[in-house]
Amino acid sequence: MKKLIKSLFPIFLYNFIRSIIRYIRLSKSYLYDLNHYFNNSMDLDDYSEGKLISRIILDTHVIEKGLTMPETKLGFGKARLKILMDNIKFFVLNFNTVNPQLLHGFSVIEEYFKFHENVGFELEPKIVSEYLNLQDLKKAKSFDHFQRNQVEIKKLDYFSSIKAPFALFSESRSSIRNYSEEYVSNDALNSVLDLARNTPSACNRQAVRLHLYRDTDDIADILKVQGGNRGFGHLANFLIAITFKSSVYFEENERNSGFVDGGMYGMNILYALHAESIAACILNAAHTPEKDLKMRRVAKVPNDETFVAFIAGGIPPESFKIARSYRYPLDFILTKH
Repeated sequence: MKKLIKSLFPIFLYNFIRSIIRYIRLSKSYLYDLNHYFNNSMDLDDYSEGKLISRIILDTHVIEKGLTMPETKLGFGKARLKILMDNIKFFVLNFNTVNPQLLHGFSVIEEYFKFHENVGFELEPKIVSEYLNLQDLKKAKSFDHFQRNQVEIKKLDYFSSIKAPFALFSESRSSIRNYSEEYVSNDALNSVLDLARNTPSACNRQAVRLHLYRDTDDIADILKVQGGNRGFGHLANFLIAITFKSSVYFEENERNSGFVDGGMYGMNILYALHAESIAACILNAAHTPEKDLKMRRVAKVPNDETFVAFIAGGIPPESFKIARSYRYPLDFILTKH
């Protein structure tokens, strides 16, 4: 059939028609993505049980990250804390289930108030009053939870399992947001990035590209646009941008393949960094169109590459804190068919 069509039209017209058809098919697929995402994400702003727990997880993580910063700002995150307490209260009063993320949220809120009490910092009376009301609600509902304070660990202990079997090695890695002034050598980073090349990719397309930044001004400019590194980004000794080239994929069914390949590559880099006793934290590249254009200019990334994520890192100090984010157990996330 293709040969027949080609014989009926000049090659330039055949290619033009084919491009139009592919554009229409791709548009249809992205419209499907748009509707599916909009209808199932938190954009609809409903307060169903699942979406409310997602909001609680997000705001809990904001608070627990703040508690692990190199220099925790006293009184930080008051607006997010209030939202978190309001959402937990709404969940408790409207749903009969007790989600473990809800209990973790309680734990982080309690740690927040105990932290400020221990350093003698007085929080606003209104916030304290809402916290006491939440505590009364917890007692009335007889909720019981383990206090899961953020972990303080020594550098030697953190890297003690990098030569261990994979289960222990993987379990020992966490996102670290605290870096010393010790310089990470270019040789060490080259070794890490060379090792990460063994990441599998769709049909061996090898679409991923890496951009390494060492200049402090360049890192600062990029992280300012990125925006999700407040409180620790200025300490980063290096920054890696993970991108992919769209030119290696085709047709609508491969529209998301680059993000899958890039995500796997990012995890491989994180493991390779950990094996080299280098701390790191992966940062999102969740860009609006305007932000994407600005990031391209600042990061000097070509137009035919798409951002997947950033990785900031360095050598950690002798002791530091790790966010004790709650992970669902396997039986919660696994469906056996």
